[in-house]
Amino acid sequence: MDKLFLAMSQDVTVPTTYQDRGGDDLDDDDDIGFDDEDDDQSDVEMIETNDGWVTVRTTLVEEQASAVQMILLLAEKLQEHFYPYVEQTVRLIANLVSSPHEDIRSFAIAALPELVRATGKAMPANRAPLVELSAYSLGLLVKAVETEGALDLIMTSLQAIRQIVFYASADWATLIAKRNAGKLNSDNVSSVSGNSPGGNSPKPHTASKEGVLNLGVSGGETDSSTSAANLGEVAGFVKVLDDSQMLILVQCVKGILRDSLQRRAVLHAEAQVNGGGVQDEDDLDQEQQFFQESLELHFNISEVLNSLFQTHGSSFYPIYMREWHEMISNLSHPFCLPEDRRFSFLVISDVIQYGVSAHTFLDSQENRDNLVTTAEDYLSQVLPVLIECCNTSSDYELKRTAAYAIGIAFELHASVLLKLLGDALQSLKTAITAPLVDPEEVDEYGLCVDNAVAAVGIITEQTLIMQIDFHQVFLFQQWLQCLPLKNDLVSSNYFTLLIFIFLTVSNHRMRGKKS
Repeated sequence: MDKLFLAMSQDVTVPTTYQDRGGDDLDDDDDIGFDDEDDDQSDVEMIETNDGWVTVRTTLVEEQASAVQMILLLAEKLQEHFYPYVEQTVRLIANLVSSPHEDIRSFAIAALPELVRATGKAMPANRAPLVELSAYSLGLLVKAVETEGALDLIMTSLQAIRQIVFYASADWATLIAKRNAGKLNSDNVSSVSGNSPGGNSPKPHTASKEGVLNLGVSGGETDSSTSAANLGEVAGFVKVLDDSQMLILVQCVKGILRDSLQRRAVLHAEAQVNGGGVQDEDDLDQEQQFFQESLELHFNISEVLNSLFQTHGSSFYPIYMREWHEMISNLSHPFCLPEDRRFSFLVISDVIQYGVSAHTFLDSQENRDNLVTTAEDYLSQVLPVLIECCNTSSDYELKRTAAYAIGIAFELHASVLLKLLGDALQSLKTAITAPLVDPEEVDEYGLCVDNAVAAVGIITEQTLIMQIDFHQVFLFQQWLQCLPLKNDLVSSNYFTLLIFIFLTVSNHRMRGKKS
C-alpha cells in the first residue's frame, strides 16, 4: 500500500512555458524546462485542460494510473477489509479526480463508491463516518461533472453518484445482521440494480445496461441481480441526504441534460445551415456516435434520479416537482423525439413507483400552488400521455416504457385511477395487437408486447383485489390468450404464479363458468 500511495502522490506534471508560446511544437528542451542530463523529451506529453496546456511525464502518468486502478480493484475485492486505508486513499483520490490525464480521473472517480461501500460495511453500527465520506465524495463528483469536458467521464461520474447514493443509504447493520443469521443468500441481496426487471415489474430491459451495484453482503462471489426495490424490502434505506444536498445533485444533472439538448440543437441547426444536403460518411458516423452517446448520457441521468427516488422517496418528491417536473412533462409531449419521450417515461415511472403516494407531500405551505401534491393529481396529468403513446406511437421501445409505467401506476394507485381504467386497457390492447411492421425490430416488438400484457395482468389482479365489477371474466380470458410472455422470463414466471392464485381463490366471478 505504501508503494501505491507513493505512486498516487507523485506530481506527474513538469515545468513548461508551452502555454506562453501559444502551443508551438516542442523543438527546444531549454524552452520547456528540461535538464538534458536527466530528462528525455520523448517522455513527455502535452495535455489540454480547462486551464490550458499541461506537460506531463508519460512514465509517471502510467505509474499513477496503474496505482489508482490497483486501489480500485483492492477496494472492490476487499470491501470492509480495505477500511483501514480509506482515509489516506480519499485524501489522495481528492487530488486525482481533477488530474490532467483522463485515465487517472476515470479510475479515481470509479474508486470513490468502493470506498463508501467499504466504510459502510466496516462501520455498520456507526453511520457517522459513512455519512461524512458520502457527502465529501458527492461534492467531489459534482465538481468533477461541472468541470469535466470528456463525455465518457461525465457518465462515469454520474454512475459513481448513483452508486454512492445507494451505498450511503443502505442499512448495513440490518443487512449484515441478516446475513450472519443466514437469512440472506447469494440469490437474495448480493447485488442491487437500479432499474433491472424483477418480481412483478415489467421494467424495460434497456434500463439495466450499466450493470449491477454489488452490495457484497451475500458472502459469495455470485453476480446475481436483484432490484434495489428488493433491497429496500429486505433491509430498508436510511435517508442520509438533506434537502440541500439532493437539490445540488438534481441541479447538477439538470444542467448536464440541458447542455446535451443544447448541443443537439446546435448540430441540427448547423445541418440546416449547410442546406441539408447529402452528408459524407464521416459526418454520418459522427452524428450517429453523438446520438448514441446522448442516449447513454440521458439514461445515466435517469439512473441518478432513480437512485434518489428509491432511497429517499417522498422526501425527494417535492424537490423533483420543483426542479424537474416541468422539463420532464415537456419532454413527454407527443411532438418530442421518441428518445426524449423514452427518457421522460423512465423518470415518470420512478416518480410513480417511489415518489408519489396517496397523501400530500409538501415541504412548506407556500409551495402548495407550485406542486402536484397527490397521486391522483399527478397521475391525472401523466397517465393520458402514457395512454396516448400506447395508442398511437410506432416506436416499440417507447411503447414498452409507457406500458410499464401504466402497469406500475395501476399496481400502486389503482384506487385513484378507476376513471382511466377503460382507456388504459384499450391502449394496452392496441399495443398488444399492433402488427410487426419491420422484421428487424422483432425483439423490440416482442418486449413491447410482453410489457403491455404484463400491465394488463396487473390491472386484472387489481380489479380482483378491489372487487371491482369490470368484466373480470372477459378480461381474464383475454389476458390468458396472451400468455405466456415470450421475452421477459422474470415477469413470465410471476404471471404464471398469478394464474394459480386466480384459479385457487374462491372467486367464481374471475374464472367464469366456461374458463
